[in-house]
Amino acid sequence: MLLRAIGSTDVGVVEQFAPLASRRDPTKYCLGWGRPGDLGVVAMEGTTTVGAAWTRLFAEASPPAEPDIPELAIAVYAEHRGRGAGRALLDRLFVLLAAGGHACVDLSVASDNTAARGLYDRVGFVEVERAADGRLWMRRRVI
Repeated sequence: MLLRAIGSTDVGVVEQFAPLASRRDPTKYCLGWGRPGDLGVVAMEGTTTVGAAWTRLFAEASPPAEPDIPELAIAVYAEHRGRGAGRALLDRLFVLLAAGGHACVDLSVASDNTAARGLYDRVGFVEVERAADGRLWMRRRVI
């Protein structure tokens, strides 16, 4: 599997995976891609794009989100899950975040998404808050 950074010209990759990463508000994670603070990684198997993980800073963040902590979005096509793509994407993204001086990264996940929760637990995310709708806010230190 090949991993490469997502650049400011890779808006198509982010738009492709945003609906899989966030069914609630996919445009939040791709609209205006390439603004300051946008950072991401794409996974390829041969010439096939199989997944992507990226972060954004949101100045309008409301608790438990914080404007200086990037928010993570990740998606891997179903037929490529369970082969390590998600873990590889996250591991590479954590390195890029640390190199960029970010101490932490946040994400939101449905509490009943056990596959994603398992991955997030394995890579060190911890629950920060549980919303009334069952969504979990999680955080991981990268430095």
